[in-house]
Amino acid sequence: MKLPPDQLEIDFSIPVDDPLTVGQIARAMKLSTGKIFAAIERGDLQAVCNHRQSADREHYVVPLRNYIAWLNNEYPDELYFRFPPHDQISVQRVAQAMACSDQHIYNLIDDKEFPNARNQGRPGCRSHWIIPLTDLVKYINRNRVGAYS
Repeated sequence: MKLPPDQLEIDFSIPVDDPLTVGQIARAMKLSTGKIFAAIERGDLQAVCNHRQSADREHYVVPLRNYIAWLNNEYPDELYFRFPPHDQISVQRVAQAMACSDQHIYNLIDDKEFPNARNQGRPGCRSHWIIPLTDLVKYINRNRVGAYS
């Protein structure tokens, strides 16, 4: 089938998840995961490591907006994520925004990754922690993949 001159045949898909795993991007682009990792390591495709103790490749995630920017050959300075609009964010909302478990966020709090996190409940109660948005942004920027290569 011949396409009109103003249309291009697109040989990739856009997954609906946000953020995306490297495997999802590789399948959508019909490329190897190695090529996707290479784009991340060059800083062309902005990703973040979502693991508290290692920066292994399998822990990289890419916000959907960053994937779309990459498809359009755009290289923004900022890493795009869907942040909750409030300045103080619950552990559950942070975990949802980062696509990880609540326990992972509690571990990050214990490791002082969110230095201004506060427990608004009684001592020892994990369900009432809040994290300032600025702490979350700083954490993500510290853990960006390819940001300083």
